Amino acid sequence: MDQSGSYSENAEYESETHTVVLAINYLFNERLNLSLTGTYTQSDAEMDQLRNYSGLSEPASYDYDLSTVDEYSDLDIRQIDVSVGADYKVDDNFSVGFGFTYLEYDDDEYGGDRHDDSGDAYIANVSVSYLF
Repeated sequence: MDQSGSYSENAEYESETHTVVLAINYLFNERLNLSLTGTYTQSDAEMDQLRNYSGLSEPASYDYDLSTVDEYSDLDIRQIDVSVGADYKVDDNFSVGFGFTYLEYDDDEYGGDRHDDSGDAYIANVSVSYLF
């Protein structure tokens, strides 16, 4: 039994992403540099529902239920990233810095009620630099 072709016809997949970034650096004085960065991203994507394709040379010996596959490919994601930081130059060779970042990831589509991939993260960092 020769089976050639595809079980389903090609499905359209469309995606769109928009990003806005704002970054500010402020040299407070010779030794202190302050920074603020914000990023907002909105992503949307969707796939057409798969339909059975009758181009098989022989009837398929299996019958998969593909009726909800397209829902798993839908995306409605919002991301927010805000960072603040400061670098202080102790002397010509030595500097210290600190920063704080807030990340928010909100996925309104994937997996329906079964999966919730949304969440927040808070990240703090400290740096020490020495120039030789």
